[in-house]
Amino acid sequence: MGESTIKVKGDGSGGSKGVLMGGMETLMMRGDVTFEGVTEGININGGGSGGAANVMVMGLGGTTIKVKGSGVVGIKVEDTGKINATVMGLKIEGSGDGTGSTGVEFKGKGTGGEGDVDVEYGGD
Repeated sequence: MGESTIKVKGDGSGGSKGVLMGGMETLMMRGDVTFEGVTEGININGGGSGGAANVMVMGLGGTTIKVKGSGVVGIKVEDTGKINATVMGLKIEGSGDGTGSTGVEFKGKGTGGEGDVDVEYGGD
């Protein structure tokens, strides 16, 4: 199987998200993924009134997530209720001027961490 690259391009108007996750979901990436023109590459939202969210994001075989632009978040975990999020096997790179960009952001109450995630930011 050859290498594959996936490009997710937003309209650049602000507020666009590449992948939205919540509930009970798993995202497995076998190739590199580039997010461009979005404010968040992957958004993991807590369960809110609907119960706990159980989410797993996995990169297989050295997957790299590239985010282009300024003010971009590679992976955002946004807790609006109970959330169990596991993120592993990824390298997150920022490209462009990178002003105000973040590799991984945790917002809300609770604790967070990454397992086996390499975050590189700031410039091409």
